[in-house]
Amino acid sequence: MAKMKNNHTQDHIQIIYDDLTSATKFECGKGFACIIDFAGEKILFDLGGDFEKFIHNCNQLAIDLNLINHVVISHRHWDHCAGLDSLITNLAANCQIILPSSFRNNIVTNNRNIRYIDHGSLNVIHPSVFTLGLKSRWWGIPIIEQVLILQHHKGLIILTGCAHAGIMQIVNKIEQSFKDQIYLLIGGFHLSYHSKAKITTLINRLNSKEIAQVAPCHCTSIKGRQLFKSLFHNRVYDVGSGTEIML
Repeated sequence: MAKMKNNHTQDHIQIIYDDLTSATKFECGKGFACIIDFAGEKILFDLGGDFEKFIHNCNQLAIDLNLINHVVISHRHWDHCAGLDSLITNLAANCQIILPSSFRNNIVTNNRNIRYIDHGSLNVIHPSVFTLGLKSRWWGIPIIEQVLILQHHKGLIILTGCAHAGIMQIVNKIEQSFKDQIYLLIGGFHLSYHSKAKITTLINRLNSKEIAQVAPCHCTSIKGRQLFKSLFHNRVYDVGSGTEIML
């Protein structure tokens, strides 16, 4: 398993919510959420599928939501945005909320800091933080999903909520916009419905990209996580609610 340290002076990613948990004091459930401390910014990525569990884990991790600079929601599925309206009303006034355009007209709270992202666009959130809007379908229903990209000195860090557009397609698309090597790929990779053979082929293709580390979560599935461990070996983080990844 990739090494983790407990040193909050360093940039890091804290998993708040996942389908699995790293310790009994944390709640888990269908969905994904994490907070990123990077380049002096605090970025909340997704909320998971149960807002009460999300708040419980934030309290366990001593996360102060008032200190968040940016909230990025990957897509408008319940297991990634539970409690969004409640969260927005309790954020600092200068916090920027970045949502896919599919949220437009679906947010109760009027907030002048809400920014909507369309598919096909690469968006600058901070000089070294970007989102990429992508369009796909789930059960025939169009989805606009954004992935979060951090331009770290070790390489790109890519965070996905569900990767409905396909994790390989996402990686290829990002490589068209950045020359940097990919350092860390983290999030839900949407492999729950794939066969072992198809997942193995996909992981081998990702491995050929020489990605330094991966942290499969959420909809990657248990089977998918195990296959990543068998093929990426010690370059895989074993992730659950409460896991901390130092960058």
